[in-house]
Amino acid sequence: MKKLHTFTSLIFLFSLFSLAPFHSAAQDSLQITESVETMSQGKQNGFQIIIPKNSAASAEKLWKKFMKDETKSSVKKEYNEMVLRNAVLKSLGGDAMNVYAAFKDAEGRAYLSAFFSGSDSVFISSAKNEEKSASAKLLVRNFAIFAYKDGVSGLLKDENKKLRNLEKELKSLEKNISSSENQIKKCNREIDRQKDDIKTLRTQEEFTTSEVLKQKQLLTTFSGSPEARKVDEKRLKELEKEKKNVTRKIEKANRKIDKMEDQIKSNEKAIDKNKNKFIPEKKEELKLQKESVKRMEDLLNNIR
Repeated sequence: MKKLHTFTSLIFLFSLFSLAPFHSAAQDSLQITESVETMSQGKQNGFQIIIPKNSAASAEKLWKKFMKDETKSSVKKEYNEMVLRNAVLKSLGGDAMNVYAAFKDAEGRAYLSAFFSGSDSVFISSAKNEEKSASAKLLVRNFAIFAYKDGVSGLLKDENKKLRNLEKELKSLEKNISSSENQIKKCNREIDRQKDDIKTLRTQEEFTTSEVLKQKQLLTTFSGSPEARKVDEKRLKELEKEKKNVTRKIEKANRKIDKMEDQIKSNEKAIDKNKNKFIPEKKEELKLQKESVKRMEDLLNNIR
C-alpha cells in the first residue's frame, strides 16, 4: 500500500513538472485539450486551444498564412471551417492529410478546434497514434504562439501610438508655456510703447489746453472787426477739436494698455495651470503609459 502511494505521488509530481512551462510565465498559458467535437465530417477527435489577445476573424487569416508556410498549400473556407485538403505536413510524417480548423470568439480570445485526417479518413487521436497526435498538438500550439504574438504585437503597436500621442501632447503643453511667455513679452513691449505715446500726447494736450485758454482770453478782450472775430472763433473751435482728438488718443492708448494687461494676466494663468496642473498630469499619464508599453513588451517577449 505504501509503495502504491509513493508511485501515485511520483506520477502527480511528474504531471506538475510537465505542465510547469505553461504556467511559469505571466501570460495566459497555451494549453491544448483533445476531445471529440462535432464538425463537417461528423463527430471527430480534434485538438482545442484558446488563443489570447486575438479574435476568430483575425486568427482565420493567420491560419491561412501559417498553413501556407507549413504546407505550400492554400486553405479554403468551407462554411464555418478552414479546410486544407491533401496537404503534406512534414511534422506529421510527410503523408498527405486533410486539415479542418474551426474558429470562434471566446470572451476576447479566439477558440480553435483543429482536426487532422489521413488518406484513410481516420482522424488523428492519442488513442490511435500517440506520435502523430503529439506532432499535431505541437503544430496547433505553434500556431497559437504565432497568433498570440500577432495579437499582442497589434496591442503593443496601439500602446506605442498612445505613448507617442501623449509625448506630443506634453510637448504641446510645454510649447504653450513658451508661447504664453512670448505673448507676455509682446504685451509688455506694447504697453511700454503706449505709455511713451501717452507721455507725448500729454505734452501735446497741455499745450493745446493752454492754446484754447489763450484763444478764449483773446476773444473776451477782442475789439476788432466782426470778420476778424469770426477768424479767431474759428481758430478756437479748431483748437478745441484738436484737444478732443488728443484726449481721445490718450483714452484709446489707456484702453489698449488695459487690454494688454488683461492678456498678460490670462497668459500668466495659462502658464500657472500648465506648470502646476496640466503638465504634471500629462507626465503622470506618460509614466503610466510607458509602464503599459513595458508590460506589453514583457508579455510579447515571454510568449512561448
